[in-house]
Amino acid sequence: MKNHLSFFLASKIRIKVTGKNTDKFIRKLVTAKVELLNIKHLKRNCTYIWIYKKDYPTIDRLKTIYDFDVVDAAGWIKIRKVINVNKYFIFSLIIGLACLIILTNLIFKVEVIHNNKDIRDFIINELREYGIDKYKFKKNFKDLNKIKESILLEFKDKIEWLEIETVGVKYVVRIELREIIDKPEPVNNRDVVALKDATIKKITAYSGQVVKTVNSYVKKGDTIISGVITLNDNTKGFTAADGKIYGEVWYNMTVEYPFTYYEEKYTGKKNHALVFKFLNWNFSIPKNKFYKTVEEKIILKNDLFPLSLTYETQKEVEIIDQVLTEEQAIEYAIQLAKDKMIQELDKDEYIISQKNLKIDIKDSKIVLDSFFVVYENITDYKEINEEMIEETKVD
Repeated sequence: MKNHLSFFLASKIRIKVTGKNTDKFIRKLVTAKVELLNIKHLKRNCTYIWIYKKDYPTIDRLKTIYDFDVVDAAGWIKIRKVINVNKYFIFSLIIGLACLIILTNLIFKVEVIHNNKDIRDFIINELREYGIDKYKFKKNFKDLNKIKESILLEFKDKIEWLEIETVGVKYVVRIELREIIDKPEPVNNRDVVALKDATIKKITAYSGQVVKTVNSYVKKGDTIISGVITLNDNTKGFTAADGKIYGEVWYNMTVEYPFTYYEEKYTGKKNHALVFKFLNWNFSIPKNKFYKTVEEKIILKNDLFPLSLTYETQKEVEIIDQVLTEEQAIEYAIQLAKDKMIQELDKDEYIISQKNLKIDIKDSKIVLDSFFVVYENITDYKEINEEMIEETKVD
């Protein structure tokens, strides 16, 4: 194998020998101990010979009446020629491949999945101490496990479970904290009152005395569940009233919707990609169709060769392009008002009814006034006056 490689790399040339009786010239070369690698006779006066390049001076000295030309080359001499002719392309290719290898082994984002920002920041800072950070080389599975075990051991009273996963050019860290049961803070004596004007639709009392009925109208601040405990019209004590009150609440809303509408709407999804650019051709890792670049960092650029490598932050875009009739615009306006109303409600709240009060056309858009009846949580609390408590104690 080694001899075969040495022969392949050795510099060799092919010579065309012309003259009277080239066999005589070949015998001269044999006598001079020139190693002939291959001989091919075309005619009596024309022969092609492969020799090592190092033997070329000997042949030049022995040629006498014969003419010869170098017509081909092989081995290292040819490799060097190919490299020299294509040196700029090869250099750009090597740099591009090197950058690709380096960049695919770099981390560009550390994503901690937890709904508490303070916890996310704490874990990111802790991982940074172990060399897990943006623009650092990826760690292997064994090293990630060691880091995970170290963090779990250090914070065994706080962290229940931790997982570090390599996804493309980012780390995805999932964490679950140990449940710590907090002692409930003491609640002062209070009433459950109406948060806003409404018609009561549901009363759920956990403590205290209910003083209003379902379908009764209340104004903001009216007591619905009292924390004053009475017996035969006499005050016997006080408690922290608790419960949930749902009521029928009323809203007016005005929205506008244009007949012609264009919007590039971000969906909230983000993507990070390495993008190779060659003339007008782009190649993205990972590939994408619906993402728009919002930030671009040039990693590699060659002024002599039209090749560049960039790191892009992209956002997914949903394109809305509409030209509406009057009926369509009204329909969209009604839905827009409904969507805005829903955004103001919690999961256990809903729209009972929607009525369109007024529809106008103004400046190429629909102006819609809507009236909503909503089933809504109207629970609020009001502390019982301390003076009232003291007066009861004196009595």
